[in-house]
Amino acid sequence: MNNTNSTFKNKTVAALFASLGGTFGLHRFYLHGSKGWRPWLYPMFCLTLIPTFTGFIEAIVFALTPDEKWDAQWNPGSDRKNNSGWAVVIIAALTLLIGAGLLMAAMAIGFSAYLGANEL
Repeated sequence: MNNTNSTFKNKTVAALFASLGGTFGLHRFYLHGSKGWRPWLYPMFCLTLIPTFTGFIEAIVFALTPDEKWDAQWNPGSDRKNNSGWAVVIIAALTLLIGAGLLMAAMAIGFSAYLGANEL
């Protein structure tokens, strides 16, 4: 998973893409480009909502990764370094809030449908 090209990969941008566009794999296209098959799985299965929840989890993982570890993985040999600051913390908190809300809503709808309540 090393950075094969010389473009700088910003951790805050990757977390934002994973949070807002994780359903379509925007963060995968940002980090890996369009090469390979993994980035294309997200748009193919976007209607299942699995990529949405996966994107939320990846956004939180990206945001909580220390800047030094992020730069070692995605920006090896680059003179530029990430300095995330509070923006990435806010992205992680909002992602956690929205993701938990969507998960609870999906569970409520699922349980309601399973138990036969037709009040949707």
